[in-house]
Amino acid sequence: MFEQAFPDVPWVFCYRHPGDVLVSQSLQGSYHMIPGALPAWRLGEPLALPAQPSLDEYGAAMLGRLLDRALRAAKDSSHGLLVHNEQLPGAVLDRIAPHFGIRIPASQVDAILEVTKWNAKNPVLPYAGRDRRADASPEQVDAVDRLAMAAFERLERRRDLADAGA
Repeated sequence: MFEQAFPDVPWVFCYRHPGDVLVSQSLQGSYHMIPGALPAWRLGEPLALPAQPSLDEYGAAMLGRLLDRALRAAKDSSHGLLVHNEQLPGAVLDRIAPHFGIRIPASQVDAILEVTKWNAKNPVLPYAGRDRRADASPEQVDAVDRLAMAAFERLERRRDLADAGA
């Protein structure tokens, strides 16, 4: 939808492992992880879920759908850039800024890197940036494996190809 409205504007999709996201969302959730808050049909066909999915199943399915939509957008666009969270903060300087045609003066690099040390949701806290999958429940691991991992792996392959210049 964004690209239809702004076809020549570059964009970035920054993403994390869906297991990290699901655990993080269980601690401090956002609206798209609440069943019905973001109608899944707006992201394509209905989610394939049991009649009464758990919150983890719903969340994992939504993450899988969002990752698939990002993959489709990346395939359909010459203006997109896929960035895995693990590539940050370095990608801000060597991939994201150039993607938008921004030249960062050397005098600004330290200030940019300083900002990346803080939690985006709560900037008074340091950014943990850790692998949250170790904190996942067995139900969360199962839901991610069944409903989001295939999409994540497809997106990773696409990013790897793009990073390699293919």
